[in-house]
Amino acid sequence: LGLTQDPAILGGYGPIPAPIAREIAAGGVWKRILTDPVTGAAEEISNVYRPTAKQRELIAARYPTCMAIGCNQPAHRCDLDHCRRYNGENTTLDNLRPKCRRHHRMKTHSNWKCENQEDGTHTWTTPSGKTEDVHPTPIAEPAPF
Repeated sequence: LGLTQDPAILGGYGPIPAPIAREIAAGGVWKRILTDPVTGAAEEISNVYRPTAKQRELIAARYPTCMAIGCNQPAHRCDLDHCRRYNGENTTLDNLRPKCRRHHRMKTHSNWKCENQEDGTHTWTTPSGKTEDVHPTPIAEPAPF
């Protein structure tokens, strides 16, 4: 935060000067680490905002295109959007869907809303309140039973 010139501890390395720590932190991925107030021991590490490579790959396989109405932008060219606002714990397969940059911004900065359904359907609500479902395109035919 730039409040002191105290050195920082870089995991696996040791102390580093404050200006170098600030430089590293500015471009880094932050995690919240909750500690025991008595012992100082780490008790819990938060989920991170950015999805893991495995999550990205699985989501792209499940949802091969942007999940906006009528958009066919390939998932590998899309952002992975947190449908429910990120809360420190919900970078999950249930909460992430691919959205091209245009539709991601539309959802984030307008009155359009979305909701993920258990069956993989992505439900959009327009600013006027109309709902429309977008169904993912399966990559394989379902097995007949």
